[in-house]
Amino acid sequence: MAPTTIADRFDALQDAAANAKAGTLSPTDTAAALIAAADLVKALDLRAYPADDHDDTLEQVVVTVHGVDLSIRGRRHDLFVHIEDNRDNDERRQLPLTIEVNNGGEMTYGEHADDEPTGPALCDQCDDRPATDLELQLCAWCADYNERRGG
Repeated sequence: MAPTTIADRFDALQDAAANAKAGTLSPTDTAAALIAAADLVKALDLRAYPADDHDDTLEQVVVTVHGVDLSIRGRRHDLFVHIEDNRDNDERRQLPLTIEVNNGGEMTYGEHADDEPTGPALCDQCDDRPATDLELQLCAWCADYNERRGG
């Protein structure tokens, strides 16, 4: 039976790679594995773009999963991550886009994001990052900064 989920497709490719390394992958299975790899790239809508001459230092890689694009590229001063929700409005209402970065707490984006907040409050000091120290209502960066300053 052909794999149907992305996880199943990854598992099948990893099995084929293990068999290829062991020297037990037949030519027919090799062709099937290459086709499966191409199908997985297509299912993920995986694409890459070369670094531009202006700001990029690393190529841009984009993957689309469940109607959401995740784009990552290296720039001179940072690693830039862009998330673009391409789902239709009904899907967005049913499943809002909730994101967590570096275990900093979940933040929900979208039309009804404020209806039932799912993420932590913002830091009282910088009012920019999610508060991780719930007693002081500070983000990890501000809490660390205050501690280093003796505050």
